Amino acid sequence: MAVLAQTSKLIVILVLIVAVFAVLFGVMVGTNFQLVNLDTTTKTANAYGFQAYGGQAAEQLLDASLYVTSWKTDLQSEKIVISGDVARNFGTLACLKEYRYRVYTSANALTWTEIPTSPYVFAPGYAWTVNSRVDLQAIAITITGPFEGALRADLEFHVIDPAEPFCNGFDRGWLWVGQDQAYLKSGIGSVTAPAQAQIGDTISVTVRVAYVQSEQTPGKGWFLVGYSSASDVVVLQVDVTQLVQSFPYTVKGDDFAVSATCRNELTWVLRNELWEKDFTTTTTIDASAFAPSVTITGIEGDRVVGSQVTVRWTASPNPITDLNLTKIIIKYGFGGPDTEEVLSPDVAFKTLTPGQGGTLHFEVIAYDSGCRPSPTAGVDIGIRDPQYEGTPLGLNLIVFALILAGAVVLAAVVAALAPGPMALKVGLFLLIVLGGAYAAFKFSGG
Repeated sequence: MAVLAQTSKLIVILVLIVAVFAVLFGVMVGTNFQLVNLDTTTKTANAYGFQAYGGQAAEQLLDASLYVTSWKTDLQSEKIVISGDVARNFGTLACLKEYRYRVYTSANALTWTEIPTSPYVFAPGYAWTVNSRVDLQAIAITITGPFEGALRADLEFHVIDPAEPFCNGFDRGWLWVGQDQAYLKSGIGSVTAPAQAQIGDTISVTVRVAYVQSEQTPGKGWFLVGYSSASDVVVLQVDVTQLVQSFPYTVKGDDFAVSATCRNELTWVLRNELWEKDFTTTTTIDASAFAPSVTITGIEGDRVVGSQVTVRWTASPNPITDLNLTKIIIKYGFGGPDTEEVLSPDVAFKTLTPGQGGTLHFEVIAYDSGCRPSPTAGVDIGIRDPQYEGTPLGLNLIVFALILAGAVVLAAVVAALAPGPMALKVGLFLLIVLGGAYAAFKFSGG
């Protein structure tokens, strides 16, 4: 009976642990990744006789419910238009001295960070005398970087009530009167393909994007372009119609050529109607067994805008053919292959000074005297831009600490009640604490 009781207690404890982590995972998925609770309907209020409204279609503060970030080549988002209206109740003795828009972003719709250029403050100049509904000043802004999550726009009124002439009187301060939210989707997609293929192979080129079409520009989205260096022709150009989509391609004889300046590569570029968003290269060869090799061995330096970053690699001839290496090809860029260089075969590193933040894709290919290329060696290097950092850690750290503290308490209780040897108790404690730490990290915007 004692064994049965202990077993039942252990089962109850395990069920409790699974239930807690299932709830945490569900909340994280709902907030951190899918943002299922985001409310894109404008909410407004009245402040001492001044009623706020959204100034867009359907009385919304924001002109869309979804914006694409990193939409342009300089990593600026689509244009975000914020506009409100105000109506002064008849007989109101208050004065609307100022109004302002405040703009925030969030990775999880729980902890919000005000963007660096916010707030946007205006003095109406007419609100003391006008009783009808009046348009407030609209603003058009962009945000920088491949941010994904949520956008929030707040409208606030600075009210004097009761007001004497010239807006002198009792200062009620800044009052919240409106809010609207929208989704932010990253405009940085990805494309992947095999590092090498030989003539006759059918390969799959896979695209992953956060959206298919922009809400602001319906009918426009993404497309994939494939270019063969050997034949100097575009071999594939297709629209992307799904969030994850694969396209087949069969390597032709024309995709491999022997010449003094041979370049046997299929370059796949993902782009929208404005600019290139990602690229990858599949080298082409007559026989994969005869390919030389190249490996990226390290990345050195501060990965910050304006600082030097050095990429190192090693290249080797094919052990069967033992043909000498003749050149090294490097390609890199934020989106497309902005820069291509032909280096001598003894060069084993490249030092860069990135001028912008984002993901820098870097590729290396080695060629031998038979015009056979190595499989492509590629790496993504995250470059930080301090100009657009500075997320306040206060609330995020509080959320993290509270969830982690709860996990530690739960772990201590479970470990104390659990039957069995000390090793089992310690294992349960560590399992819950580590799981709680991960949940706290994701829930606090990590």
